Amino acid sequence: MDTNKTDKPDGKQQTLAAAPAGQEDIKLRVAITQGDANGVGFEMIFKMFAEPEMFELCTPIVYGSPKIASYHAKALGVHCPYGIINKAEDARDNRVNLLVCFDEEIKVEFGKRTSVSPAPATSALTAAVHDVAAGLVDVLVSGPVDRRETETADGEKVNLGDYVYYLADKERSTLRLFQNDIMRIATVSDGSLTHVAADFGKERIETMLRQLHATLRRDYRLDTPRIAVLGLSLNDECEENKLLREIIARLAEEDIQAFGPYRSDNFFVHGEFEAFDAILAMYPEQALLPMRMLSDSITIVVHAGLPFVCTAPLCGAQTSIAGRGKADEAWLRQAVYAASDMFAARRSYDLAHANPLKKLYKERSDSGEKPYITLPKKTDKEDGQQ
Repeated sequence: MDTNKTDKPDGKQQTLAAAPAGQEDIKLRVAITQGDANGVGFEMIFKMFAEPEMFELCTPIVYGSPKIASYHAKALGVHCPYGIINKAEDARDNRVNLLVCFDEEIKVEFGKRTSVSPAPATSALTAAVHDVAAGLVDVLVSGPVDRRETETADGEKVNLGDYVYYLADKERSTLRLFQNDIMRIATVSDGSLTHVAADFGKERIETMLRQLHATLRRDYRLDTPRIAVLGLSLNDECEENKLLREIIARLAEEDIQAFGPYRSDNFFVHGEFEAFDAILAMYPEQALLPMRMLSDSITIVVHAGLPFVCTAPLCGAQTSIAGRGKADEAWLRQAVYAASDMFAARRSYDLAHANPLKKLYKERSDSGEKPYITLPKKTDKEDGQQ
């Protein structure tokens, strides 16, 4: 899988995004949310930006609470100088900028999942989505959170992991794309196999395949992406798999290259997934179990289908090890790298498609004639000269 990265001398990978002419000195402005108050978000941030090379890639703006940040730093015994700001426009290069978006008193309890610990993550996401939508920051990297529900401003219960979709546009359907070093895979349903029936429908699957195809073209610069669709059942003749075949055939008329449905057992065991740019699975277990079994590399989540780039590490808040210095910051670093890659790819794609050439022929007429090139008629004088 092409990740558009170059190896650094220390063995890590760094994204090199080509900037437009005249903007080579402008660094990527990355919004990073702190995550769960009892989690490892701040520890990952402190460790990641202890490496000076990260400041060569981006200008970080951390959305969160200075009080919680100070508590984590003291518990870990680390010194991470950061500048406190109140708006994204005040961010400076070559330092961690901590934007205050949660200033309430909250008890931090490492090793516990409390009812109040997600509150700072919710506030941080709300502020960060507002700023990235307004163009004040370039990309959003959501800090580590668990799959827990949070309450929206109008009282609706939304999974915290997908809260960004509600903030951006609550009518927009979610498309979480899991990515590691060997595959990209999205899921139709967020629940277990027993919940798939509620999400399994022609319109939803068609929408997700179109979104996945568009994401691969724009955010990964794959001109003709190949998408594999996993079947819901091992029985090829079940009604659900017949529906999938109908959808795949219909999308082929739109030049969307989707194939399947494939039996999930053979598909992964025999390495068939290597022939595709992305996979659409029916439910999370069908996607995440093979990913973990076939590779122990870091997995990130790409929140696809949004008007801005948003990624997140798939490690969870890890409250059980929070405050003990055992968190691996590579999860968050990889999410930053991926967001940087996608931002560069999206910018390049939009620039390439900004001013398409006009067609040199007429469209098919109402009478059913084929398109043809219009040439000027020759005069009698011109004919006599030849």
